[in-house]
Amino acid sequence: MLEEAGVREQAAAVVELTGGGATLVSAGTPDGHSARVTVADTWHPPLLSPFVPDGVPLEATATSRTALN
Repeated sequence: MLEEAGVREQAAAVVELTGGGATLVSAGTPDGHSARVTVADTWHPPLLSPFVPDGVPLEATATSRTALN
């Protein structure tokens, strides 16, 4: 079974290793068998930056199961 602390630790390590500007929003296990991780970042368009000076906030959530039951 997965544990909240383990999921959070692994997710934080992966986000740190990517070297991008993403931040870990949340990481946990809703049922002990799945890991759910949410990351966020801001995208800045290469050509239209004057029209979107603050960038576009992006957030993504992924769920992964360790085994089928």
